[in-house]
Amino acid sequence: MSTLKFLTLFVLAGTALAQSRESCIGSSCKTYKEVNTLWCHADPTHFCQCRTTATGTWQEAVMPCARAQTYFSFRRQTCVTVDMWDKAECLGPDELMVPAEEPAPVEVKCEHACVTYADISTLWCHPADRDAFCQCRPTAVPKVFEIVKMPCANGTLFSFKRQTCMQDSLWADSCPQ
Repeated sequence: MSTLKFLTLFVLAGTALAQSRESCIGSSCKTYKEVNTLWCHADPTHFCQCRTTATGTWQEAVMPCARAQTYFSFRRQTCVTVDMWDKAECLGPDELMVPAEEPAPVEVKCEHACVTYADISTLWCHPADRDAFCQCRPTAVPKVFEIVKMPCANGTLFSFKRQTCMQDSLWADSCPQ
């Protein structure tokens, strides 16, 4: 079966799937490394990310790929175009379910503290890069967070209003002044 036919069938089948955290593949939010890893979802146009709950615990949340016609790559830890996507990444044995390298947090000077639930749950505009955002991420110390710079997928810019990265052509500046 050709890759294009497989993708068409996979995407059509995927649209029928409920976008629930039960469809996350191999995900866990128990350790520091797991919380900082993006996980595969049964629908390859989505991925699973550990997010905090109101009680301060971690739970998988299903997130869409920001750009149309992109698929989640576990090894790259981002959504990629079909020519870069390997369907076997999320279907193989557990030893394949290891990201190529864990992205190191980059210290940025964001004006937001990571103290309240609202602080931790909100993505913030990066002061210098429209194609990145600031996010509170857990440290090795339980219930302590630090603000880090996170990149948007190629060809997308961060929208504070929508709390996601979106295509350049749809983007409008919504960062608070």
